[in-house]
Amino acid sequence: SIAECYGMLIFCRKFTPKELVFTTESYSVASRACELLSTNFGVIVEQMSVLTGRHGGGKLFTITVPLQSDCEKIYTYFGYTGKEVNHRINRAITAEENCASAFLRGAFLSCGSINNPEKDYHLEYTVPYKHLCSDLLKIVEDSGLPVKG
Repeated sequence: SIAECYGMLIFCRKFTPKELVFTTESYSVASRACELLSTNFGVIVEQMSVLTGRHGGGKLFTITVPLQSDCEKIYTYFGYTGKEVNHRINRAITAEENCASAFLRGAFLSCGSINNPEKDYHLEYTVPYKHLCSDLLKIVEDSGLPVKG
């Protein structure tokens, strides 16, 4: 869905009118990102994998949209001009029924993890920007999920 794709992109490594770069250690997530971008926007997507050098020899998958015109198309579709000082979540994308949960799913695939501190499972999002983090927190709270600061 568009909302899931947006959730992945707004929290990805680079999301600008000139460059779109998404990275993950999961082949399945990389495939999902490619599928969402090509299905929803009809753009060419490149996928590259490299060994991380970490213990166990994991891979890091990098998804890029090589054409700047395609990056601009996606960026403006989600309501951005390139003149923003910082990204904020465009709530119009998440407003329709089931779109908030799809957005949160995409955000999780981009920057989320589930932890088990002694079987008290909890979900975490790692967001590097304050305003983007507070926007995400509002969507999580509105979805009815319990939130701890």
